[in-house]
Amino acid sequence: MSRFGRLLLFSVVLLAFTMGDMAFADDASKVSIIANKDIGISSVKAKDLKDIFLGKKTKIDGVKVVIVLLKRGEANDIFLKTYIGKTAKQFSSYWKKRVFSGKSRMPKSFKTGKEVAEYVASKKNTIAYIASSLAQDAQVKETIKILTVEK
Repeated sequence: MSRFGRLLLFSVVLLAFTMGDMAFADDASKVSIIANKDIGISSVKAKDLKDIFLGKKTKIDGVKVVIVLLKRGEANDIFLKTYIGKTAKQFSSYWKKRVFSGKSRMPKSFKTGKEVAEYVASKKNTIAYIASSLAQDAQVKETIKILTVEK
C-alpha cells in the first residue's frame, strides 16, 4: 500500500472513531439516568451502570440499588444501545434467561417515563432511565435526582 493509501486509511479510521464518540455523546444526551433523591450518590461510572442493569452488580459505591426499566420507546432503545450495548430484544432475552436460571428476578418495568419517574421518586435506592426532556420537566426534576454518568 502506498504512503498516500496508508494516510487515507488512517484518516478514515480516525474519522470513524471521532464520529462514533460524537454519536455516543449525542444519543447519551437524550437519556437521563435518574435515582431517588435520597440515594447518596451523584454519579455513576458507565461500566457500573452497565453491570447494574445487567444484574451483575447490586451496589454503586457501596450503595445497594434497585433498577427500574422502561418497557419500550425511544429512550429505552437509546439507553440500551448507548450504555448496555444491546437491542431491546437482546436485553429482554438476556433477562428472561437470568430469571429462568434462577439468578435474578425480573426488574420492575413501566410503560412510560412518567410512571418510571413517579416510582423512582417513591422508592428509596431505585435507579432508572428516562428521556432527558422528561427529566428536565420542572415537576419531575424536583422529585428525582439526575445522576452524572462518568466514562
